[in-house]
Amino acid sequence: MFSDAVSIGLKPLAKSDGKFSKLLFWAFLLLLAWVPLPLGSNRPWSWSFLSFSVGILLILWAFAAFRHPSMAKLPGRVFVFPGVLFGLVILWALVQTTMLTPIDWHDPLWQDAAKILGKPLNSAITTDRETAIEHALRLVAYAGIFWIAAQFGRDPSNARAILWCISIAAIAYASYGLSVYTAGNKTILGYAKWANTGDLTSTFVGRAAYGAYAGMGILTILGLVLHSVSQTARSAAKEGQRLSEALPPSIYCLVCGAIVVTIAMMFTHSRGALLVTAIGAAVMLSILIGRANTRRKPLIALSVLVFGSGFVILEMSGRATLGRVMQLAHQGTGRDTVHEIA
Repeated sequence: MFSDAVSIGLKPLAKSDGKFSKLLFWAFLLLLAWVPLPLGSNRPWSWSFLSFSVGILLILWAFAAFRHPSMAKLPGRVFVFPGVLFGLVILWALVQTTMLTPIDWHDPLWQDAAKILGKPLNSAITTDRETAIEHALRLVAYAGIFWIAAQFGRDPSNARAILWCISIAAIAYASYGLSVYTAGNKTILGYAKWANTGDLTSTFVGRAAYGAYAGMGILTILGLVLHSVSQTARSAAKEGQRLSEALPPSIYCLVCGAIVVTIAMMFTHSRGALLVTAIGAAVMLSILIGRANTRRKPLIALSVLVFGSGFVILEMSGRATLGRVMQLAHQGTGRDTVHEIA
């Protein structure tokens, strides 16, 4: 499928960027495909590896951008305002691990622990300094991925290659998840499943985590399909061809892949994933229809088809999800108590 994508014009990176830059770009795509594999990169060794890999990629990108300034598609000043806001979040996370804040803000558990131990303790807002610092570093790693994607993605061919990578990975992980689910749903990558035993989680542990990933995959695939259909419709109209005959085979593969990922997401039984994916698809299609000067009727028909197909898949494979959506969010889960405490 990916070779088919390349054949319709997805040739990443301009020649002027050099071979090293191309190698760096493909390494970035490999990292994107790898991230969901080790239990969603949500274990100490896997998120440490992710952070290390992102750091290496950032250093190599800076070196490549120094040699080929054309790689720096976005100037640093564009990121000043969002960078400051993001930096404040990281700074606040780190401040919570120190004694710089008023003592009244500190968690009462520190006082209780000091009384039990009979000695003063360096209290803080957080009760687990190491975890707070660890999560702050993970956020920095995610920001690094965003930086690299934003720089490479300014080139349309690079952006399409990134979207194709995410789409193919989403289809692959959904296929794996469905195979495990139909086989009894007892393992995750060969390990005995210890959580969410009744839900499809693919290579993730939490159903909501995989549901969110599958939802992003669906939206990515939908974006590729809509873009290709729009481009093909224009050329077909000029040449007097039927749209169905002019569409490349890769589009049909993507549609089938979208169905696979959607079914996998339904079996996660995650209401949140279902809701945000539906909202994302609605926003995407609404913007597309709003920007279209002509041929709005076909786009509206396509929107109805997308949501109609989603409802059919929901009814066929996700009745448990639909049933849970109709229930109160806090019923029998204790979430209301957790929310009050938070």
